[in-house]
Amino acid sequence: FPWFMKIAEEKVYYGLVNDPPAVVIRDKNAQVSGMNLVKNMPKISDYVNKYYKTVEVVGDTELMVRN
Repeated sequence: FPWFMKIAEEKVYYGLVNDPPAVVIRDKNAQVSGMNLVKNMPKISDYVNKYYKTVEVVGDTELMVRN
């Protein structure tokens, strides 16, 4: 899956920008095949960090809403 994000990141990013979700649920430590998902999609991660704020954390999972 992480290799797919490197290929599809631009399309996913375009979707985020053009139809931003009200809520993002993110686990910064999530891994597939030993690869961190957030690190494999830096453009999406930067967008989420810029436009969303964490309102609650449960374990490693963040509940985020738009700023």
